Amino acid sequence: MTVCKYMSTRWGLRYLTEWHLKITQPSDFNDPFELKSPSQTIFSSENISKLFDEMAYGMALEEIAKVVQQRIGLPVQPVFAKEIAAAIVTGPTSLNSIEFVARLSALPGFSKQGFEALSSVLSKAWPALLENARDMCQKARPAFNAHLERSFADTIPAMLGVLCLSRNLNQPLMWAHYADCHRGLMIEFDTSHSAFNKRRSEVDEFGFLREVRYTDVRPALNYDAISGDQGFQTFALTKSNHWSYEEEMRLVWPLEQAEKKVEIPNGHISLIPFPPESVVSVTLGCKALEATKTTLVQVLSAQKNCDHIQVRQARLHDTEFAFVYDPIDR
Repeated sequence: MTVCKYMSTRWGLRYLTEWHLKITQPSDFNDPFELKSPSQTIFSSENISKLFDEMAYGMALEEIAKVVQQRIGLPVQPVFAKEIAAAIVTGPTSLNSIEFVARLSALPGFSKQGFEALSSVLSKAWPALLENARDMCQKARPAFNAHLERSFADTIPAMLGVLCLSRNLNQPLMWAHYADCHRGLMIEFDTSHSAFNKRRSEVDEFGFLREVRYTDVRPALNYDAISGDQGFQTFALTKSNHWSYEEEMRLVWPLEQAEKKVEIPNGHISLIPFPPESVVSVTLGCKALEATKTTLVQVLSAQKNCDHIQVRQARLHDTEFAFVYDPIDR
Protein backbone atom coordinates (compact mmCIF):
# COMPACT_ATOMS: atom_id res chain seq x y z
CA MET A 1 0.00 0.00 0.00
CA THR A 2 1.10 3.58 -0.58
CA VAL A 3 0.11 6.77 1.20
CA CYS A 4 0.98 10.35 0.49
CA LYS A 5 1.75 13.67 2.09
CA TYR A 6 0.71 16.94 0.48
CA MET A 7 3.31 19.60 1.26
CA SER A 8 4.24 23.19 0.48
CA THR A 9 7.18 23.74 -1.87
CA ARG A 10 9.41 24.89 0.98
CA TRP A 11 8.83 21.92 3.27
CA GLY A 12 8.63 19.41 0.43
CA LEU A 13 12.03 20.37 -0.97
CA ARG A 14 13.46 20.49 2.53
CA TYR A 15 12.29 16.94 3.16
CA LEU A 16 13.90 15.77 -0.10
CA THR A 17 17.28 17.04 1.09
CA GLU A 18 17.13 16.08 4.79
CA TRP A 19 14.81 13.03 4.73
CA HIS A 20 13.00 13.83 7.96
CA LEU A 21 9.31 14.60 8.40
CA LYS A 22 7.74 16.76 11.06
CA ILE A 23 5.58 15.17 13.75
CA THR A 24 3.10 17.81 14.84
CA GLN A 25 1.71 18.44 18.31
CA PRO A 26 -2.11 18.23 18.32
CA SER A 27 -2.31 21.80 19.66
CA ASP A 28 -0.85 22.99 16.34
CA PHE A 29 -3.45 21.22 14.19
CA ASN A 30 -6.12 23.20 12.38
CA ASP A 31 -8.77 20.94 13.95
CA PRO A 32 -9.30 22.22 17.53
CA PHE A 33 -10.94 18.91 18.55
CA GLU A 34 -7.75 16.88 17.99
CA LEU A 35 -7.00 14.56 20.92
CA LYS A 36 -9.68 16.26 23.00
CA SER A 37 -12.32 13.57 23.51
CA PRO A 38 -14.81 14.47 26.27
CA SER A 39 -13.48 12.79 29.41
CA GLN A 40 -15.60 14.11 32.27
CA THR A 41 -17.42 10.79 32.55
CA ILE A 42 -14.45 8.41 32.43
CA PHE A 43 -15.28 6.89 35.81
CA SER A 44 -18.91 7.09 36.83
CA SER A 45 -20.29 5.97 40.18
CA GLU A 46 -21.74 2.91 38.41
CA ASN A 47 -18.41 1.58 37.21
CA ILE A 48 -16.15 2.90 39.95
CA SER A 49 -16.21 -0.45 41.73
CA LYS A 50 -14.90 -2.17 38.58
CA LEU A 51 -11.79 -0.06 38.67
CA PHE A 52 -11.27 0.48 42.39
CA ASP A 53 -12.32 -2.85 43.90
CA GLU A 54 -8.86 -4.25 43.36
CA MET A 55 -7.31 -1.06 44.72
CA ALA A 56 -9.59 -1.14 47.78
CA TYR A 57 -8.77 -4.83 48.32
CA GLY A 58 -5.06 -3.99 48.21
CA MET A 59 -5.46 -1.09 50.65
CA ALA A 60 -7.37 -3.23 53.16
CA LEU A 61 -4.85 -6.06 52.75
CA GLU A 62 -2.05 -3.61 53.58
CA GLU A 63 -3.74 -2.88 56.91
CA ILE A 64 -4.00 -6.58 57.69
CA ALA A 65 -0.34 -7.06 56.72
CA LYS A 66 0.77 -4.31 59.13
CA VAL A 67 -0.95 -6.09 62.02
CA VAL A 68 0.57 -9.41 60.93
CA GLN A 69 4.06 -7.89 61.01
CA GLN A 70 3.48 -6.49 64.49
CA ARG A 71 1.80 -9.45 66.17
CA ILE A 72 2.82 -12.70 64.54
CA GLY A 73 5.92 -12.92 66.70
CA LEU A 74 8.26 -13.64 63.78
CA PRO A 75 10.62 -11.48 61.69
CA VAL A 76 8.38 -11.19 58.60
CA GLN A 77 9.21 -9.15 55.50
CA PRO A 78 6.43 -6.83 54.16
CA VAL A 79 5.87 -8.92 51.03
CA PHE A 80 5.56 -12.12 53.03
CA ALA A 81 3.27 -10.34 55.52
CA LYS A 82 0.95 -9.43 52.66
CA GLU A 83 0.90 -13.04 51.48
CA ILE A 84 0.02 -14.18 55.01
CA ALA A 85 -2.71 -11.51 55.17
CA ALA A 86 -4.18 -12.81 51.89
CA ALA A 87 -4.21 -16.32 53.34
CA ILE A 88 -5.99 -15.08 56.45
CA VAL A 89 -8.79 -13.29 54.61
CA THR A 90 -9.52 -16.32 52.43
CA GLY A 91 -10.55 -18.18 55.59
CA PRO A 92 -8.91 -20.86 57.79
CA THR A 93 -10.29 -23.75 55.72
CA SER A 94 -9.01 -22.52 52.39
CA LEU A 95 -6.12 -24.37 50.76
CA ASN A 96 -4.17 -21.12 50.68
CA SER A 97 -4.51 -20.62 54.42
CA ILE A 98 -3.75 -24.27 55.28
CA GLU A 99 -0.63 -24.16 53.11
CA PHE A 100 0.63 -21.02 54.86
CA VAL A 101 0.07 -22.48 58.31
CA ALA A 102 2.15 -25.49 57.26
CA ARG A 103 4.94 -23.25 55.98
CA LEU A 104 4.92 -21.08 59.10
CA SER A 105 4.91 -24.11 61.40
CA ALA A 106 8.42 -24.92 60.22
CA LEU A 107 9.69 -21.61 61.55
CA PRO A 108 11.13 -21.53 65.10
CA GLY A 109 8.96 -19.63 67.54
CA PHE A 110 5.76 -20.02 65.55
CA SER A 111 2.60 -20.57 67.58
CA LYS A 112 -0.22 -22.17 65.64
CA GLN A 113 -2.66 -21.33 68.41
CA GLY A 114 -1.57 -17.69 68.46
CA PHE A 115 -1.77 -17.50 64.66
CA GLU A 116 -5.29 -18.94 64.61
CA ALA A 117 -6.38 -16.43 67.26
CA LEU A 118 -4.90 -13.58 65.23
CA SER A 119 -6.52 -14.90 62.08
CA SER A 120 -9.91 -14.99 63.80
CA VAL A 121 -9.61 -11.35 64.90
CA LEU A 122 -8.39 -10.12 61.52
CA SER A 123 -10.98 -12.11 59.58
CA LYS A 124 -13.72 -10.41 61.57
CA ALA A 125 -12.14 -7.00 60.99
CA TRP A 126 -11.73 -7.60 57.25
CA PRO A 127 -15.24 -6.60 56.02
CA ALA A 128 -15.05 -3.24 57.82
CA LEU A 129 -11.52 -2.58 56.52
CA LEU A 130 -12.59 -3.40 52.96
CA GLU A 131 -15.69 -1.20 53.19
CA ASN A 132 -13.60 1.67 54.55
CA ALA A 133 -11.11 1.32 51.70
CA ARG A 134 -13.95 1.33 49.15
CA ASP A 135 -15.39 4.46 50.75
CA MET A 136 -12.01 6.18 50.50
CA CYS A 137 -11.80 5.27 46.79
CA GLN A 138 -15.29 6.62 46.14
CA LYS A 139 -14.42 9.91 47.84
CA ALA A 140 -11.28 10.15 45.71
CA ARG A 141 -13.22 9.65 42.46
CA PRO A 142 -13.91 13.36 41.66
CA ALA A 143 -10.27 14.32 42.16
CA PHE A 144 -9.13 11.27 40.19
CA ASN A 145 -11.48 12.13 37.32
CA ALA A 146 -10.30 15.74 37.33
CA HIS A 147 -6.68 14.60 37.19
CA LEU A 148 -7.38 12.28 34.27
CA GLU A 149 -9.37 14.94 32.47
CA ARG A 150 -6.42 17.33 32.69
CA SER A 151 -4.08 14.59 31.52
CA PHE A 152 -6.16 13.74 28.47
CA ALA A 153 -6.85 17.39 27.67
CA ASP A 154 -3.37 18.84 28.15
CA THR A 155 -0.59 16.63 29.47
CA ILE A 156 -0.78 13.63 27.14
CA PRO A 157 -1.35 15.57 23.87
CA ALA A 158 1.64 17.78 24.71
CA MET A 159 3.82 14.65 24.84
CA LEU A 160 2.79 13.29 21.44
CA GLY A 161 3.63 14.12 17.85
CA VAL A 162 1.51 13.02 14.90
CA LEU A 163 2.51 12.39 11.29
CA CYS A 164 -0.57 12.87 9.08
CA LEU A 165 -0.77 11.15 5.70
CA SER A 166 -3.53 10.39 3.22
CA ARG A 167 -4.66 7.31 1.35
CA ASN A 168 -6.04 9.53 -1.46
CA LEU A 169 -3.40 10.47 -4.03
CA ASN A 170 -5.79 12.49 -6.15
CA GLN A 171 -7.73 14.80 -3.85
CA PRO A 172 -8.19 18.42 -5.03
CA LEU A 173 -9.01 19.66 -1.51
CA MET A 174 -5.81 18.19 -0.11
CA TRP A 175 -3.82 19.89 -2.84
CA ALA A 176 -5.54 23.18 -2.02
CA HIS A 177 -5.30 22.99 1.77
CA TYR A 178 -1.89 21.42 2.33
CA ALA A 179 0.13 21.89 -0.86
CA ASP A 180 0.12 25.67 -1.12
CA CYS A 181 -2.99 25.88 -3.34
CA HIS A 182 -1.66 23.40 -5.91
CA ARG A 183 1.79 25.05 -6.11
CA GLY A 184 3.44 22.53 -3.80
CA LEU A 185 4.29 18.81 -3.86
CA MET A 186 2.71 15.47 -3.11
CA ILE A 187 5.11 12.81 -1.89
CA GLU A 188 4.03 9.16 -2.16
CA PHE A 189 5.40 6.62 0.32
CA ASP A 190 5.65 2.84 0.43
CA THR A 191 4.09 1.79 3.75
CA SER A 192 5.95 -1.53 3.76
CA HIS A 193 9.19 0.31 4.49
CA SER A 194 10.52 -0.09 8.03
CA ALA A 195 10.19 3.67 8.63
CA PHE A 196 6.45 3.08 8.95
CA ASN A 197 6.87 0.11 11.25
CA LYS A 198 8.55 1.36 14.44
CA ARG A 199 6.26 -0.60 16.75
CA ARG A 200 8.25 -2.18 19.57
CA SER A 201 5.69 -4.75 20.72
CA GLU A 202 2.21 -6.05 19.93
CA VAL A 203 0.67 -3.76 22.53
CA ASP A 204 2.64 -0.65 21.51
CA GLU A 205 0.29 2.11 20.31
CA PHE A 206 3.08 4.13 18.70
CA GLY A 207 5.22 3.95 15.60
CA PHE A 208 2.95 2.45 12.94
CA LEU A 209 0.25 3.68 10.59
CA ARG A 210 -3.30 3.76 11.89
CA GLU A 211 -6.47 4.57 9.97
CA VAL A 212 -8.48 7.54 11.24
CA ARG A 213 -12.18 6.90 11.84
CA TYR A 214 -14.72 9.60 10.96
CA THR A 215 -18.02 10.07 12.74
CA ASP A 216 -20.90 12.52 13.23
CA VAL A 217 -20.95 11.88 16.99
CA ARG A 218 -18.13 13.06 19.21
CA PRO A 219 -17.20 9.90 21.18
CA ALA A 220 -16.65 10.15 24.92
CA LEU A 221 -13.51 8.71 26.41
CA ASN A 222 -15.12 6.64 29.16
CA TYR A 223 -14.35 3.57 31.23
CA ASP A 224 -15.93 1.18 28.73
CA ALA A 225 -13.74 2.51 25.91
CA ILE A 226 -10.58 2.22 28.00
CA SER A 227 -11.35 -1.22 29.42
CA GLY A 228 -12.32 -2.47 25.94
CA ASP A 229 -9.00 -1.37 24.39
CA GLN A 230 -10.72 1.41 22.45
CA GLY A 231 -9.18 4.26 24.41
CA PHE A 232 -6.45 5.10 21.90
CA GLN A 233 -8.86 4.82 18.96
CA THR A 234 -11.31 7.20 20.66
CA PHE A 235 -8.65 9.58 21.90
CA ALA A 236 -6.23 9.84 18.98
CA LEU A 237 -7.82 8.28 15.88
CA THR A 238 -11.35 9.65 15.70
CA LYS A 239 -12.36 12.84 13.88
CA SER A 240 -15.48 14.58 12.67
CA ASN A 241 -16.94 13.61 9.32
CA HIS A 242 -16.12 17.14 8.19
CA TRP A 243 -12.57 15.90 7.67
CA SER A 244 -13.39 12.62 5.93
CA TYR A 245 -12.16 13.92 2.57
CA GLU A 246 -8.62 13.61 3.98
CA GLU A 247 -8.83 9.79 4.21
CA GLU A 248 -6.15 10.12 6.83
CA MET A 249 -3.61 7.62 8.05
CA ARG A 250 -1.51 8.69 10.99
CA LEU A 251 1.56 7.63 12.87
CA VAL A 252 1.75 8.76 16.51
CA TRP A 253 5.16 9.04 18.17
CA PRO A 254 6.39 10.38 21.54
CA LEU A 255 7.99 13.79 21.03
CA GLU A 256 10.82 12.94 23.41
CA GLN A 257 11.84 10.10 21.09
CA ALA A 258 12.03 12.30 17.98
CA GLU A 259 15.39 11.84 16.31
CA LYS A 260 15.87 15.47 15.40
CA LYS A 261 14.69 18.86 16.65
CA VAL A 262 14.94 22.09 14.67
CA GLU A 263 14.80 25.45 16.41
CA ILE A 264 12.24 27.96 15.11
CA PRO A 265 11.38 31.47 16.38
CA ASN A 266 8.70 30.27 18.81
CA GLY A 267 10.30 27.01 19.93
CA HIS A 268 11.25 23.94 17.92
CA ILE A 269 9.82 21.27 15.65
CA SER A 270 10.38 17.55 16.06
CA LEU A 271 11.36 15.30 13.14
CA ILE A 272 11.62 11.58 12.49
CA PRO A 273 13.49 9.94 9.57
CA PHE A 274 11.93 8.65 6.36
CA PRO A 275 14.80 7.80 3.99
CA PRO A 276 14.67 8.03 0.17
CA GLU A 277 14.03 4.28 -0.04
CA SER A 278 10.59 4.88 1.51
CA VAL A 279 9.56 7.27 -1.29
CA VAL A 280 7.77 6.05 -4.42
CA SER A 281 7.07 9.29 -6.26
CA VAL A 282 7.05 13.08 -6.05
CA THR A 283 4.30 14.97 -7.88
CA LEU A 284 4.25 18.70 -8.60
CA GLY A 285 0.95 20.54 -8.23
CA CYS A 286 -0.85 21.75 -11.32
CA LYS A 287 0.11 25.37 -10.45
CA ALA A 288 3.73 24.65 -9.56
CA LEU A 289 6.24 27.14 -10.90
CA GLU A 290 8.73 26.11 -13.54
CA ALA A 291 11.49 27.07 -11.10
CA THR A 292 10.11 24.54 -8.61
CA LYS A 293 10.28 21.79 -11.22
CA THR A 294 13.88 22.69 -12.05
CA THR A 295 14.88 22.74 -8.38
CA LEU A 296 13.12 19.44 -7.70
CA VAL A 297 14.95 17.65 -10.50
CA GLN A 298 18.27 19.12 -9.36
CA VAL A 299 17.67 18.13 -5.74
CA LEU A 300 16.82 14.52 -6.55
CA SER A 301 19.70 14.22 -9.04
CA ALA A 302 22.12 15.33 -6.35
CA GLN A 303 20.84 12.84 -3.73
CA LYS A 304 21.88 9.22 -3.28
CA ASN A 305 19.40 6.33 -3.53
CA CYS A 306 16.84 8.41 -5.44
CA ASP A 307 16.98 6.87 -8.91
CA HIS A 308 13.81 4.85 -8.24
CA ILE A 309 11.70 7.90 -7.33
CA GLN A 310 9.25 8.89 -10.05
CA VAL A 311 8.76 12.60 -10.71
CA ARG A 312 5.42 13.75 -12.09
CA GLN A 313 3.46 16.87 -12.95
CA ALA A 314 -0.25 17.24 -12.17
CA ARG A 315 -2.59 18.63 -14.79
CA LEU A 316 -6.36 18.97 -14.93
CA HIS A 317 -8.31 15.99 -16.19
CA ASP A 318 -10.11 16.81 -19.44
CA THR A 319 -13.59 15.77 -18.25
CA GLU A 320 -13.48 14.95 -14.52
CA PHE A 321 -12.83 16.79 -11.26
CA ALA A 322 -9.49 15.05 -10.94
CA PHE A 323 -5.87 15.27 -12.00
CA VAL A 324 -3.69 13.41 -14.44
CA TYR A 325 -0.10 12.87 -13.34
CA ASP A 326 2.34 13.07 -16.27
CA PRO A 327 5.88 11.73 -15.81
CA ILE A 328 8.79 14.17 -15.90
CA ASP A 329 12.10 13.08 -17.37
CA ARG A 330 15.15 13.75 -15.28
